Amino acid sequence: MNPHKNSKNNGGCKLILIISIVFALILAILTVLGIVLFRNPQTTRLIRDFMIIILTIEAIIIGITIIIAIIQITKYIRLIQEDIRPIMEQTSETITTIQETVHLIQSNAIKPLAKVFGNYKKFTSLLSIFIPKKK
Repeated sequence: MNPHKNSKNNGGCKLILIISIVFALILAILTVLGIVLFRNPQTTRLIRDFMIIILTIEAIIIGITIIIAIIQITKYIRLIQEDIRPIMEQTSETITTIQETVHLIQSNAIKPLAKVFGNYKKFTSLLSIFIPKKK
């Protein structure tokens, strides 16, 4: 027999036992509360009125919270439209300018230099054929 299996089973049994005891206590409290409220209608009305007031205040707080959330979302949308979009457009323009500059440098500086260097290498190779190096 494996002692670890027994400890797992005991843990599961303890959990079920604890849940059952808590459920029984909640059921007993609700039963006693129901009997007390049924026998005292004045107390029941008072608790009912108190709960209505609490739920109304809660609904008002939730409504205010939703209104604040909508206002914040509207501000964030406006921020995106007015601040971030122009930044993105400027970035796009900058990238286009950089690409054009690279193309200009490549066509006016790098390609001619590459041709000159290639011609220089061809010329030196041709000279090395006609004029051998001295050792």
